[in-house]
Formats: sequence, structure tokens, C-alpha cells
Amino acid sequence: MCDHDQPGPSNSGLKLPDDPVVDFWATAALSRDNKIRDCVRYRAQGCAFFRCGQVDSAMKDFDQAVKIHPDCAPYLWQRGIARYYNGKFEEASEQFALGQSVNANDTEEVIWEMLSCSAMLRSPAQASEAQAAAAVAPRPNLCFGAPPPVVSLPATGESALASPSGTYVLDEEDVLTEEDKALIKLAAEAAAKSEEERLAAEAAAFKSSVAHLGMLVERLRTVTEPRAVMKAVQLLFLRELPLSELLETLQGAEDNAALEGLLEKYLEKPSVLTEPFPQNVFYLGLYAALFEEMKGRPDSSMEILTAALSANYASEDFMLAVAQVHQQRRGA
Repeated sequence: MCDHDQPGPSNSGLKLPDDPVVDFWATAALSRDNKIRDCVRYRAQGCAFFRCGQVDSAMKDFDQAVKIHPDCAPYLWQRGIARYYNGKFEEASEQFALGQSVNANDTEEVIWEMLSCSAMLRSPAQASEAQAAAAVAPRPNLCFGAPPPVVSLPATGESALASPSGTYVLDEEDVLTEEDKALIKLAAEAAAKSEEERLAAEAAAFKSSVAHLGMLVERLRTVTEPRAVMKAVQLLFLRELPLSELLETLQGAEDNAALEGLLEKYLEKPSVLTEPFPQNVFYLGLYAALFEEMKGRPDSSMEILTAALSANYASEDFMLAVAQVHQQRRGA
């Protein structure tokens, strides 16, 4: 059972040395302003709902927090994650972009915007596949009782005949007036134009999303990430750290020393991990799974995520809840 009155910590377990998000909420928690206090309460309640897998309710509470205290919007990254898992990819992208306006050196904000943008690129194709499947699916017969008599329209010029079998043969000229034909032609032309405009709009949106994703890759490259584990994640999403090597290291690692060896190889400097080993394995596994999701490989993503959740990382870290919601939403 979820206790919404005891939401637990709402921030990531991998803390930045100077984190404006943490500072904002720490100050807000001490405020005597009723609006700010209500904002803090709705944020905490939203986090609690999210931990319970109630993403819709979480998103509503996060939105309410922003409605009450609009200044909190750039600091509410949990709102972006809730939107992402609720399929609101464009709105999620907007939230993560807003977060970067106050926290330019947070790798995670950029990566989550990349994930949202990539999901927008996949969504039209998935919708088209669903529409195609629906088009070929057998349709139910909605006639109750005896079927109606068959009506066929022969080639123009045949006379209208009443068949003893109950099949009525009608001449097309007797059925459609010239006005009817003109209206049908106009409707067909309008439908064709509407479809052409729709396809053009989709193509423009796709091109814009591709360009935006490319811009995000370059932005990720400029982030000065001080956390060694997240620096490895940054290199993974920049394709400078091979996923295969990361996974091989995670599978064989028994302590932080193995992870430090991988980091030293790619960061080209010694790295000392001060966080607990299970936490480091969890974060590297989580983002490896998200990397695979971004690449459109859901089976591989779920396999990696399952391994990450088995890392014995016991914490109230919000990102652990993210992994659990991911498993819930993406799992079979």
C-alpha cells in the first residue's frame, strides 16, 4: 500500500555538487507563504503517486504545483518524467528544456529531453502501424436478424431490373444526380487535399524533431558533468562509450574497482567512486536501458532494466521508482 502522506525524498540519488534544484526546494520547504507551501505539498504528493505507479495522478499534482506557484516549473523535473511515461512526449520535452534554463550542467535533463524527442519521432510510425492493422482487421457484421437485400450498381447504361431472387439491380444514373456526383467529387478532392496537408505537416514535424535531436546531442557534448557515473552515461549517449563494453563491465563487476577501471579508460583520468556499488550499477544499468529504448530496442531495454533492478539498490531515490514505473509500463 502506498502512503501518500509520507512521500520520502523526491530528488535523484546522484547529487550534483551545486544543485539549484535542491536549493530551490529546500528554500521552498521553509517558506511561510501558503501558496509555496501548497506547491511543495502537491509536488511531494505527486512524487508519492508516481512511486505507486499512478502516473496520471502524479502528473495532475505536478501540474497543480505549477499552477499554484509558477516559479517552481523549471525545478520540477519529476513532472517531465511523469509526462514521458504518460505518453505526453512533446510536453515532457518542454519540461526538460525548461529545466535546463536553470540547470545547464545536468546531463540527465538533456538526456530525458533526447528520450522525449526520440519518442516523438517514433510515435507517428507506431500510429501508422496501428492504423494499418485496424484497416485489415475483420469487421463485425452489425446487421441484426435477416441480412438486407443485396444492392449492386452495374455499369452505366444497364436498365433497372427487379430480380425474383430479391437482388435489386439499379442503374447508376437513376441513383446519383449530377448534383450528387459534383458533391462527391468535391468531397474526394477535399479529402485528398486534407491527406496531403496532413502528410506534409507530419513530414515537417519529423524534420523539425530530427534537427532538434541533433541540437540536443551537441548540447549534451557541452555539459560539464562532475559526477563520474553520469559522465559515463553522457559518453554512452554521445556514442563514445560502447554499450557492449559497459554491459560487459556491469555483468562482471563485483565492486566499484571494475567500474573505476572502465571510467578511467574512457575519461582518461583516474576516477574514484564514492557512492555505494549497488547505486552505481543501478544508475549505469538504468541509463543503458533508456539508451536502448531511445534506439527502439524494447526487448534489450527491458532485459537491461531488469538486471539494473536486481542490483540490490535499496533506497527511496525517485529514480528507483522511475525504473519500476518503466518496467510496469513497458513490460509485457
